[in-house]
This record gives sequence, C-alpha cells and structure tokens, in this order.
Amino acid sequence: MNPNSHSTNVLVLLSGGIDSSTCVEYYKKKHYKVSALFIDYNQPNAAKERAAAQDIANHYDVPLLRVTLSNSKVPEGYVPARNALLLSVALMSMECESGIVAIGIHAGTPYVDCSLDFQRKMQDVYDLYTNGSVRIDAPFIQWTKSDIWDYAQMQNVPLNLTYSNNLSDLHPVSQTLRSTL
Repeated sequence: MNPNSHSTNVLVLLSGGIDSSTCVEYYKKKHYKVSALFIDYNQPNAAKERAAAQDIANHYDVPLLRVTLSNSKVPEGYVPARNALLLSVALMSMECESGIVAIGIHAGTPYVDCSLDFQRKMQDVYDLYTNGSVRIDAPFIQWTKSDIWDYAQMQNVPLNLTYSNNLSDLHPVSQTLRSTL
C-alpha cells in the first residue's frame, strides 16, 4: 500500500468543466480513493459535458457514476439551487457510509450557492443525514477562476479534455481553449 494513500473516499461532482476536472486531479494527487459523479439534470449541454466528464474520468482512471434526472426543465445560464441539487444527489449516490463529497465552486461569482456560507449550510443538511460522517469539501472556495486555471496548468490537468459552455468569464482560458476546441 502506498504510504501516502488515504483510506478516505472522495466523490467528486464532475461536470467535465475546468473546476471539477481540476478537483479530480487535486484529490488524486493527495492519494484519496476518488470516484466521480456526473449528473444530467437536463441541462442544455449535457451530452458535451457528459463526454468531457468521461474523458477526464478515463484520464485519471476513476470510476464515473452517472445519474439522469428526467423531465426537468432547466433554463440556460443561472440555474437556481443547482449546487444544492447536485450536492443532494451526490449524498444519495454515495456508495459508502463516510467520506467526502467534493465540489469545484470558487470565489468571484455572484451566486449564493458558490459561497462558504452555502457550503456550511449544506454541511448542516449532510450532518442531519450522516451524523457528520460525510463532509462537503470545496477546495477552491477561496480561489478565483484564474487561480484554478493557473493551478490546473501547473498540475498538467488535461484542459483540452474539458468542456465549458461559458468561456466569456475565463479571460486567460478563453483564448487557449477556443484555439483547441
């Protein structure tokens, strides 16, 4: 057994985007037992996101669980309570009684469900159901998108395998990704 390995299971919410893909790398590098979860909640780019998530899972050799929520109507752009839904489905999908659910939310967004306060409140919900045995971790919660991009490049995250439907807010990313997409 690797002396650096953790016995802790981590389920990463994996959309196939830069943030969640970098989350997979983050935990793999720390030798956690990583699996990933892709949730198709009928978002407009689900097929592209699912393909990118599978490519990332294959690259990092992690199992990819898939959940499909049918008959949901999802607007383009901001989706109210999206991260609450994703974290709830992740808790339901846990294949073990303890561990970490990881989400790639970060600083610099106006969305309430990308905040430390949101993470704390969702942890309270998790604690109701798990008596504290499953923890929500958002390793990039205080990082900007540029910080994640820089980290991903330093760690050789295969950004060419990721998919983002919103390149406009990724100023350092947009030029590079547009040339590779």
